[in-house]
Amino acid sequence: AMAALQVSFLVRFLSRPALSGFVSGSALLIVKAMLGPMLSNEGASAVDVLTRAAPPHYPTMCVALAACAWLVAAKPLSALAGDDGRCATVCAALARFKELVALTATSLLVVV
Repeated sequence: AMAALQVSFLVRFLSRPALSGFVSGSALLIVKAMLGPMLSNEGASAVDVLTRAAPPHYPTMCVALAACAWLVAAKPLSALAGDDGRCATVCAALARFKELVALTATSLLVVV
């Protein structure tokens, strides 16, 4: 929107801590919004699930936790492989495209 209106130069006047706080706040709002659907399939909020007002959906919770675990573990996987030829290449590719791998794996799990 800012590029379309040609006012993106205004970002230069904001300090780096202000931009960092804005991005961090946005990330926290996204996490808060996505936590409920990760824990329940009824669209309940995370507070509802944690206070047991809504029942958790365990398959959904397991898939979400597995995807989060993969996203955290993928980067150290490439460092762990070292420089062993093909294994290092595959591990580096998996780490580089970890989001795509997680999306594909969870989509296949949901379909099956």
